[in-house]
Amino acid sequence: MNPVRSRRCTLRAPFVALGLLVFPLFGDAETPRVQFFADTNLRLELVKDRRQPKAAEALTFSARGGAEFDLAPRLRLLAELEGAATLAGAFDDGRGQGRDRPRIPDPPNAELNRLLLSGDAWPGWSFVLGRQYLTDSRQRYFGRSGWRQSRQSFDALAIRGEIGPDFRLELAYLDRVWRSTGRFHPDPAERSQRLDAWLANGTLDLLGGRLEAFLHAIEGEEPRVLRHRNQGLRWRWEYPLSNTGQVDLLLEAARQRQEERPTWLAYRAAELGLTARGIELRLGLEYEGGDGQRAFQTPFGSGHSFNGWADRFGTTPPDGLLDRYLGLSGRALGEAQWILRRHWFRTTRDGRSLGREWNAELVVPFAEARLRFKLADHRAEPPSEDLAKFWMSLEWALPGP
Repeated sequence: MNPVRSRRCTLRAPFVALGLLVFPLFGDAETPRVQFFADTNLRLELVKDRRQPKAAEALTFSARGGAEFDLAPRLRLLAELEGAATLAGAFDDGRGQGRDRPRIPDPPNAELNRLLLSGDAWPGWSFVLGRQYLTDSRQRYFGRSGWRQSRQSFDALAIRGEIGPDFRLELAYLDRVWRSTGRFHPDPAERSQRLDAWLANGTLDLLGGRLEAFLHAIEGEEPRVLRHRNQGLRWRWEYPLSNTGQVDLLLEAARQRQEERPTWLAYRAAELGLTARGIELRLGLEYEGGDGQRAFQTPFGSGHSFNGWADRFGTTPPDGLLDRYLGLSGRALGEAQWILRRHWFRTTRDGRSLGREWNAELVVPFAEARLRFKLADHRAEPPSEDLAKFWMSLEWALPGP
């Protein structure tokens, strides 16, 4: 018998048994409810990468839609379909074509994105069983890759609850990840990967803020699954300055041990935010350690939100990455939102410069939709690796669960 598969069945058994014990607790629904939700995104993306001989242009469209049904007073079923299409353009979508152009990883797709049961088993406790989004509070380690036209989901069981007035606990077992590359990728390991992963997160109200402790144990059958352990602490603190202002602080320290590596790789993050008169100033740094051969990685996180929107560092370089950044954001012309950021990148191992980057965004809402303009300009060292991206998108959403 395959020892990995046998161990997975053994580890999965307590959660399956728990789910079977929970279902009989629910009676018949008295007032069935159905909530529909949907969203669409029509996006134009332009990319100029000096490492490629040609530029890339992509006009893509994505749509998601589904519904959540009440099966009983404390039991719900949610189903969501997802689709993406290429309308025009010339680019590398990650499936082996257009390799003389920069990659825009938004290939055509059609799949069942979510199918889950959720419920409230006991007072203060809930569960979600099935294909679902699974995220940490920053989406740094686990996220849905929400920037891409197709999103990432997991086959998992998640349990959340409260122990006393100040402590919250989250436990999850992950059986499979469905990547944002979509179901039509020619490489099955790029479409999805079998996992044997345990996640635990505890949150405690402390010192006027919120302290999180997390543990991740990731295994998998696919050779390309990064088998690793994460251990970390995260503290958030906010203090109101006035009716429209506040100061907030984020501190995080974590470490990672990868398969067959005896040493731990370090992660550090610090961010200070100040909001006054509708303008937000944000100053921060992120340290991802590297030893010259391997570096701290977050293969299941929503990486676009970190280390610059150009996504030059989707995989942390072997010498590590230090990202120091400064950002401003606010509102203009009523409800329009704008963001301006500046990043400075270096290796953590020897302090070598990896370039600088400007990010800018303007989001203009109207009716039930919004128009988004976004720019990333990465000036690398050497300059032969400069990278620039521009996006314009029309987004619409009918909110749901």
